[in-house]
Amino acid sequence: MHPSTGEGSVDTTGGPATVAPEHLGKTWVKGFLSNILNPKYGMFCLAVIPQFLVPTIAPLWMGLMLSVISNLEAALWFTLIITAAHYFRRWLDGPRFRKVIDRVTGTALGAFGLVALAETRHG
Repeated sequence: MHPSTGEGSVDTTGGPATVAPEHLGKTWVKGFLSNILNPKYGMFCLAVIPQFLVPTIAPLWMGLMLSVISNLEAALWFTLIITAAHYFRRWLDGPRFRKVIDRVTGTALGAFGLVALAETRHG
């Protein structure tokens, strides 16, 4: 992020970067485009939705209805996650939590590295 764009600035003292709030509409459009252009969701719909089509209802309308239900469930789920993150924000931003996360992440990445190294020596 570049300070002259007004989108955010970097703390040169070594702290985390701060980001200025983005307009809700712009954020929504970015999320919508990210989801609609994601081929994984299309593959999910092609693989899962046909199993639930009812022969007496037009497949297009039934498929659209199932897609809408799936999206509403996803919106509800993400709303719950965002609400929980906001509720626990002070704790999640705290130095103790960051220290624990850094240690857990470092340990996991180190373990993955050791496993990868062991596999290359044996394989």
